[in-house]
Amino acid sequence: MSSSGPPFERPQSLVRLAAQAFSKGLATSHAELAALPADLVKAVWKELRAEAKQQERPLKCKDLFPFVRSVWAIEAIDLCDAAHWITDASLQALACVPSLASARLIACKFVTDDGLAFARKLPQLHTLDVSWTEVGDAGLADAIVHCAASLTSLNLTGLSRVTDQGISSLLALTKLERLSLASTSITDAALDYLTYYTRYPDAAPSHVGVSGLKRLELSSCRLTEVGVGKLVAVHEDGKPYGKVFKQLEYLALSSTPNVPPSAVMQVKVKYGFDTPRPTRSAHSPSPMPSLSMLRRGCCGSSRQPTGRCPRLLGAGSRNASSRT
Repeated sequence: MSSSGPPFERPQSLVRLAAQAFSKGLATSHAELAALPADLVKAVWKELRAEAKQQERPLKCKDLFPFVRSVWAIEAIDLCDAAHWITDASLQALACVPSLASARLIACKFVTDDGLAFARKLPQLHTLDVSWTEVGDAGLADAIVHCAASLTSLNLTGLSRVTDQGISSLLALTKLERLSLASTSITDAALDYLTYYTRYPDAAPSHVGVSGLKRLELSSCRLTEVGVGKLVAVHEDGKPYGKVFKQLEYLALSSTPNVPPSAVMQVKVKYGFDTPRPTRSAHSPSPMPSLSMLRRGCCGSSRQPTGRCPRLLGAGSRNASSRT
């Protein structure tokens, strides 16, 4: 005989007793919380906080990890608003979220190479933004290459500790489509690394190379015409100077005073871009506007209408002008 009465509710005293027992064995047994009801998980967390307060000790990141591992099921996280509080230790909680596919750590100034260890345990990570952090070559070589099977977007803007040697480790990211190296310490050698296996496919193992790049940002780097020339240093249809990255749709070359207009024009013609001109040197009688001005769509003239800047230092497809 079935009953149509209200659903069973656990007495709060019983919930507390269960939480107390579970919290005591949590640290030693590494028990999983996923099978517990939400109200009981909250009660366990409350007991842990009460115990820490009674012992006059702060809760550590490792106290949170079991909760993160069993309760979180997120795909994207943006920690830029918490940049002043995020550290290498706190980032390791992300390793407990295998569903995570996108992590943005913009301007997290306390994040170093050690902080990227979490990336090793995220098999679905496809977007990683560590711009303006303290990550360097060692972090890239040790952690990011573990995402080779999934990573499609990588932002390294403003990483002064990233050099040409660090760029060589990115060749394992064969699915990479978007790469920003703006305001890094790279030189022409970095572009030699990036384009080498695409220029010489016969020398390329099957598991290396970034031939699928669609967006590449190289603004404010120490490049010359030699480095930019690597982008067209390949034979195409039996003719010299063809497209190295066949799928490239966007190229940013602002604030690269050592790249002459002729080198940029060559890239423009070969890729079909409505191409930028590089920022001129300090000795130029009519210098180009700064990068910050360009971001506002300003060409330094009050008569310039709002909209597409004719000197925009980023290259788009040949149809860019028709869309704006």
